[in-house]
Amino acid sequence: MIKNAYIPNDSETYVNTKREVTSPYGNYVATGHMAGDLVKLQSWQFLTYFSVVNKVQGHTDPLHLFDGIFGLSAVQFLQNFDSTSLYDMVTQGLISRHMFAFVFRRGGVDGKLIFGEFSEEDIPEEVKYVPLLDISVTGGHWMISTPMVFYENSLDWCTQLRTVVDTGTVKVYLPAPLVHTLLIRIWAQLRDNEYYVPCNAIPAMPMIVFQFENFRLTWEPQHYIFQLSPEVCQPRFMAVAPNSPYDMIFGMALLRNYATVFDLTGGKLGFTQLIG
Repeated sequence: MIKNAYIPNDSETYVNTKREVTSPYGNYVATGHMAGDLVKLQSWQFLTYFSVVNKVQGHTDPLHLFDGIFGLSAVQFLQNFDSTSLYDMVTQGLISRHMFAFVFRRGGVDGKLIFGEFSEEDIPEEVKYVPLLDISVTGGHWMISTPMVFYENSLDWCTQLRTVVDTGTVKVYLPAPLVHTLLIRIWAQLRDNEYYVPCNAIPAMPMIVFQFENFRLTWEPQHYIFQLSPEVCQPRFMAVAPNSPYDMIFGMALLRNYATVFDLTGGKLGFTQLIG
């Protein structure tokens, strides 16, 4: 988008649809036009449509870390687009199911993104599934219902939470009342609009638990506290904004500790332990 631009004239298969595109994100807005071209992923090749970004307004610093965004929403919610890249893979016969999986190795050494069905070698552990909420009312998000979230040794919990599972979000967003008491519990202090916690207190911090009907996801303090330096630590969670259409967001700070399966064909979303 900024660091490494797509140059239409370098492609013999580029198609300019003449449709303008405006894509608002969290703290910036990207504008440009919609184009069609062949996309290659390893030995695969398929035709899909995407935004060629000509201008970005807002906070652009993070955009220098990557070349583009490969959207994986459940349905296409951007105006002027008729399908998603994942849908194009299905209709062009590259994969048989509208699904993908993020699989990370224990310790964060590496990981992979699998399009379509996965093998037992890819994910050897049993996958625990949760039904997806009706995508016609979730705005194109992968959304599930979380029966309960709480943290260890407390009387604070929240129930029946509409939860967006978003690999494009870094932090985890929790209900504001829970965040308020949890910040007190982990000795957080506010400085310059940012929360900091004592690094030497991480072993004494509670585990956060996301309870489902037949299983639970746990989030250990060494995973939800980000250590910027030996003396500087920050929590990787925030409070959900008031009046949001959802109650929680599972971002990569949590998801990278699990393998996550997004299965639109089956109407479900699954979790399992890391491999390795």
